[in-house]
Amino acid sequence: MSLKTLKLDVNKESRNTPYYFYLMSMLTSFLNFLYYPVLSRILPIDLYGEVQFIVTILFQVSVLFLALNIITVLVSIRYSKSPPVLAKKIIALSSALNISTAALTLVLVIVSSFFHQELGFNSPLAFIVMGIAILSTVPFTLTIGLLQGKNLYIRAATLNVIGSGLKLIFSVLFVLTGTGAVGAILGIAVGQFIAVIIFILNKKNSLSFSDTFSFTSNWGHILKPDWLLILSCVWIIAVNILMSLDTILAKSTLSPEQAGEYAGIATLSKIAIFAVSPLMWLVIPSAAEFREKGKTVKILLLVALAFCASLVSLYLLFGDSVLLIIVGDQYLVMSNLLVLATIGSSLLSISAMMGVILIARQLYRHSALQAISMIAIFLTVFIYYSQSNDPLLAVLLAQAISGGVGVIYYSIIAYVRQVRK
Repeated sequence: MSLKTLKLDVNKESRNTPYYFYLMSMLTSFLNFLYYPVLSRILPIDLYGEVQFIVTILFQVSVLFLALNIITVLVSIRYSKSPPVLAKKIIALSSALNISTAALTLVLVIVSSFFHQELGFNSPLAFIVMGIAILSTVPFTLTIGLLQGKNLYIRAATLNVIGSGLKLIFSVLFVLTGTGAVGAILGIAVGQFIAVIIFILNKKNSLSFSDTFSFTSNWGHILKPDWLLILSCVWIIAVNILMSLDTILAKSTLSPEQAGEYAGIATLSKIAIFAVSPLMWLVIPSAAEFREKGKTVKILLLVALAFCASLVSLYLLFGDSVLLIIVGDQYLVMSNLLVLATIGSSLLSISAMMGVILIARQLYRHSALQAISMIAIFLTVFIYYSQSNDPLLAVLLAQAISGGVGVIYYSIIAYVRQVRK
């Protein structure tokens, strides 16, 4: 890969294609969300709980890849005037991710397989297939990152849409053949592998298998301390873990049927995350150019807030009807948790967006303090309310309150900085 092809003009790209890129990203989020209600209709409720749990683990691992993509954009902005340094940093990140993911997958599959009975699984096969799905996520996400690094944002968004569509199609096909939860997860792996192969074979994208499956790099560029990289990774991982703790706790503490029932609630509450995530790609370049595009950042935040508020209002008024239409009547038993779960998902996703804004503006100390305060509040609330013998309710309250703290912290910092100007 030449250094020239990795040169990124974020400002030009963000001016020319923001709306199309956002629409493609929203379509990707819709297809990713559609995976859940479709499978909830064709899987028994206990198996749907298994799928939700494994996909949640996949989501946690993929947070590393999300961090890489966001870091790629941030690093490209920071080092846009030094293409050689930019190229080496991106290649180093890609190589490090390949190696660390392979090791992490091996450990995760071994540990999960040993404890599959404690987690309510009859066989470790689902976790073995999960490992395959994790490995397929590496080339899929790296290919998207490489396309973005070459200023091919529209092609990156197209790959995301194709991958999401193929994952849904193959998962449904495998489930309908009687493979259950294993087939649902295997469909994710097959869809992602096929999407990557399609794009690599397309010569217009200037990609090769060695680009996506790189295992060598100049390690000095990854080992050298860089607060932009370190804080971005730590912050994104920490907040996304908070977002998924409700599903993990439900599967590990409730019966398979109850965990499946809550999975239906989680499916609807996580709509907030799917909707806010695409806005993050638009807010990063604008946040990095604070003086020129401060108004754009405010507008994007208001859009995120308005959508989440509308979603919560919808569930307050018609929660049972929405549950019935999207996932089915078997999930109505936990409908009382829907609004609280949605408030938590909304506030945490908006806090994540605000944290990335702080990082893009190089306010690293405030980003770290925001994350630390959110984690501290989460642990405090969870420990206090878990004494009521309802850990699921405790974790939902902790998510909502910690997300609110993150939003309040950012709002105070933004207001103080505005006043000083």
